[in-house]
Amino acid sequence: MLDAYESGGLAEAQPIAAAGGQSFLQELRGEKGVRFGDAARVLQPYICGIAERTLELAESGEAATDTATVWLPRRISCFEEASRNLLLYKLTAAVQCGHIALDTYRAELPREHPLLAGLEKRYGLVWADGPVWLENFFGLFPDPALAGRLYRTAATERVASDIAERLPGLWRE
Repeated sequence: MLDAYESGGLAEAQPIAAAGGQSFLQELRGEKGVRFGDAARVLQPYICGIAERTLELAESGEAATDTATVWLPRRISCFEEASRNLLLYKLTAAVQCGHIALDTYRAELPREHPLLAGLEKRYGLVWADGPVWLENFFGLFPDPALAGRLYRTAATERVASDIAERLPGLWRE
């Protein structure tokens, strides 16, 4: 219960206390998903092997990467079997490694590219010239958050295709 409280606060610890420890026993039996801390021992060498370089692995609220660290969720409990939840952790890690390998977050066009001028003209917005190129690019659209989500969706589809080709065993599973 203390571990749950320290990692997720009162909201994480209350169900354990309310069920008289039943929740804890279910977790021990693998019935409540897989925790990041338990999966990390398997996932750390896994992501370094996929990426073919050293990457850091860390816990977060959601999956993400900055190309040096892969963040994965605190717990995955989509399936009843622990093995399937661990497989989903592997797939999630592989997707983040795919974004790194395919340079999803390093996309950049020269400032004089006609697409940028066309977006400025079409939407009447001006290039922000901030430190992160993709944020500047998304800022040229009326709804930058939507533009970012659409970009990430298309990039993830590209990564999925790469996983199917490079990691066919994982893709089949």
